[in-house]
Amino acid sequence: MLRSGTKQTLMQTSLCRCASALALAGLFALALAACRPTADQNPSSLVADNGFVIHEVHEYPAQNAVPYNTQILLVTVSYTNRDTIPQTLMPSKFVLTDLNTLGQYNALDGGDVRIPSFQIITLDPGKTVDLTLGFRVSLTTTAARLSYSP
Repeated sequence: MLRSGTKQTLMQTSLCRCASALALAGLFALALAACRPTADQNPSSLVADNGFVIHEVHEYPAQNAVPYNTQILLVTVSYTNRDTIPQTLMPSKFVLTDLNTLGQYNALDGGDVRIPSFQIITLDPGKTVDLTLGFRVSLTTTAARLSYSP
């Protein structure tokens, strides 16, 4: 038979172990949340040439007025002019290449409610601009490379 002092010590020990386990579980949950990918991380299926920093990628179903086997891909990037001369940026110069089929898609200037109109600009050497580029791509596109072709 246990004395009341021993019972109290056992209860305190059990409570301390429970509190420690709970604190450890909380730390584990915080560490796990910190490891979760954020929207700013590049998806593994989209890579970009030198000069680009990819911020976000979103996929949307295409509107009904277009072929059913396409989707809209919106890519938010920062682009730096690495040439020694100014570049005139326009949608047709941004190319998304499907790495499986080698099909190429040029950026669009509007044409879907999700694709913004593109303002043609001249970018001086070494300067950076933030852009949202829209592409109409095949539903089978799973890996692609974004590039700029002056």
